[in-house]
Amino acid sequence: MSDLVVLYAGPAAGHGIEAVLSHRGGVTTDYGHVSRILLAAGHVSAGQPIALVGNEGASTGPHLHVEVRIDDHPVDPVRWLTEHGAALG
Repeated sequence: MSDLVVLYAGPAAGHGIEAVLSHRGGVTTDYGHVSRILLAAGHVSAGQPIALVGNEGASTGPHLHVEVRIDDHPVDPVRWLTEHGAALG
């Protein structure tokens, strides 16, 4: 992952609490249903924790909702995250 900019961190309809981050190249990532945001506005360093997994909003159990968009078009988050060095599992 690379250094990011926090676009939004707070309440979100359906997602309970979410964090939206901006990456280089028109990429944004959205992390929803979190129980607690661990970051402040501004820059986030690669590897810095951003939130705790939760069960907020319209959710059926604890999990992390992840969306990846390139130029506002959704892409497969597992593929994109894996291609960019995220350890999933």
